[in-house]
Amino acid sequence: PPRSTPKPSSAASDVYKRQAYLDVPITGHDVAICMTLLKIARAKFGDPKPDTYIDASAYMSIAGECKERENED
Repeated sequence: PPRSTPKPSSAASDVYKRQAYLDVPITGHDVAICMTLLKIARAKFGDPKPDTYIDASAYMSIAGECKERENED
């Protein structure tokens, strides 16, 4: 069956709130890495579902693409 559209992540929102609060720039790469770490923590300490691992690999792919775009600029 097709996967549902992901809901907005509160973790990603938290990253941007920290950026605003700390006045420190946070890149798309940073957000993708943080989301990967969240999935890794869930796999180790939480109740991981099969899509936990799929999502973690997808976030790493996104991080790689963000880094490539940063290097092009």
